[in-house]
Amino acid sequence: MITKTQKITALLCVLALAANPLAAIKPTQPAPAQNPITAEAKKAPDHNQAAAKPGNTKPAIKQGGIAQADSALTSQLANPAINLSEGAVKKENRILTKNGQVYPIRQYKTLLNPNDPSANQWWVAPNGMNAVWDIPFGPRQTKIAIIDTGFALAHQEFTGRWAINAGESGSLSSNGLDDDGNGLVDDWRGWDFSTSGNDNSAQAGETNPNGSGTTHGTMVAGVLGATGNNGVGLAGVNWYSSILPIQALDDDGYGDTFTVGEAIYYAADQGADVISISLGTEFEDSYLRLAIQYAMSKGSIVVAAAGNDGCNCISYPANYPEVIAVGAVDSTNNLASFSSYGTRLDLLAPGANIATSTWSAGNPAANYAGNVAGTSFSTPFVAGLLGLARSYQPDAAWEEIVGTMLENSDRRALTAASPRSNTLGFGVSRANTMLGRLSTSSQPIIRYQFGGGYVFGSTRTYQCDGTLPASMFFELSRPNQINYTASPYENYKAVQQGWISREAFYSCIGLPTDLPNSLRVINLPAETKNIYLKP
Repeated sequence: MITKTQKITALLCVLALAANPLAAIKPTQPAPAQNPITAEAKKAPDHNQAAAKPGNTKPAIKQGGIAQADSALTSQLANPAINLSEGAVKKENRILTKNGQVYPIRQYKTLLNPNDPSANQWWVAPNGMNAVWDIPFGPRQTKIAIIDTGFALAHQEFTGRWAINAGESGSLSSNGLDDDGNGLVDDWRGWDFSTSGNDNSAQAGETNPNGSGTTHGTMVAGVLGATGNNGVGLAGVNWYSSILPIQALDDDGYGDTFTVGEAIYYAADQGADVISISLGTEFEDSYLRLAIQYAMSKGSIVVAAAGNDGCNCISYPANYPEVIAVGAVDSTNNLASFSSYGTRLDLLAPGANIATSTWSAGNPAANYAGNVAGTSFSTPFVAGLLGLARSYQPDAAWEEIVGTMLENSDRRALTAASPRSNTLGFGVSRANTMLGRLSTSSQPIIRYQFGGGYVFGSTRTYQCDGTLPASMFFELSRPNQINYTASPYENYKAVQQGWISREAFYSCIGLPTDLPNSLRVINLPAETKNIYLKP
């Protein structure tokens, strides 16, 4: 019998009627005193419980495994560009890596019950989507990985949109060989990590056509990228990026640390620009965090759902500082009653009364659902925008793109002194202002840029000139050295390497295409610590 404290409730997609940066660092948030279990979580099928065996976790194994994992996390983050999934195996309630490290298993699932189809996309006008869709696509097509349940691969909304692995495509797609040498046979269009066999298809419904998880992946994909102007159905946020379908949760909507982690490693190795994760768990997951660090070292940005518990309790992996945590607004453009919030919330986006694509065994190619809700849908909304943003700014650092997105959100009652809040993050998404800024060059008369020490990541942080700041600028110090960064990822790496990090101040951030007429550099060590270079 699984106890209340052992059961992991993950995020996340609930059906609800509307009722009711990137924080550059997301401060440590105390764990909830209790881990309440939803009624749906208690109904987990027995075969899923047996697969993960969370109820059989012995105290000695749990304590030893977690302690070892924490130690491994510290050492691994010093060199995140190592794929721990190579040679890793799942042994009941643990993951064993080839270097002998042990990681605890967390269980992930989604919960969804769709309502009648609806084409009332209320979020189009407040986000200025018609103007966004009129902006020509950027110089390169981006790739967005969705890690979820299975997908309606034959759906009319995704014709020509699935990302294809060139090393396994064409005549190589069904020759029974691992042509690209990545250990997966015929992975020409994503992969299914939710099964124990060699399954090269992320198609929904293959193991249980009537399972509760057969629709979730297709719904998420529809919000992100249902093709517009194709004469059928509806339009998603991003009509241009290719979508990499990766199944990590089975047809019953359940998966765990191993399947989701393997999916993240795979997405990174496939060159995903953006990784969208509408899943979660209430507990920290050290193995998954290492997978996220690996993905970021390969150039990916990770976006995850804040959760649907309606409390100060953001789910993992969204609760990690290097992940973009997305909450939901309802059709009144206010925080949805179900949306989780907290110190690590970055942005709110539409997540209620959503119409999207779906799948059923009887209608696998043209099925739609309406009035669905959850942070599962606000997440692909933001991921889709980031895919567009990367196409406009292929040379920008991710902290520059994310900072621009947050600066150009609807900041509501936020101020320069308090540029974010726990319930609003840095604001509500505004696609047209964000992408308008990214697709045109800013040419200020003068810009005061921060410098004076070595800067990890972007060197384009500057003193805001009327815009509310949204990028935390970190001071990194160790004996006789002071460096800076506006990147949460670079900040986290530096801390693992022995630097002492301090939140200096919120700043604005520029783009490679900006052309200030005059650029002045503020020497921060001199201005803030009276440190000058002596002749």
